Amino acid sequence: MGQGPRGVILSTMQNAFEVAKVIAHDLEKEEHKSRSEKSGFDGVKSHISSEQTTSYKDYLKIADFEREHGRKVTSVEEMMKIVGLS
Repeated sequence: MGQGPRGVILSTMQNAFEVAKVIAHDLEKEEHKSRSEKSGFDGVKSHISSEQTTSYKDYLKIADFEREHGRKVTSVEEMMKIVGLS
């Protein structure tokens, strides 16, 4: 779906707009379902091809690491080590 940051603000922003359009379209299709019928992350898990998925809790670990070390973590490999997934 999305590619994540690539270092070029314009392409990242354009990618974000495309992802938002897809999400909005999907939400419109699902409007008729009640909240109790929606499956959340469990409903999309099977569509994710990468084993390298993270949670908001993992994001907070990475953000804390960056703050403590005064530098931005830019490699997926290092991020996965920080959250204990590699």
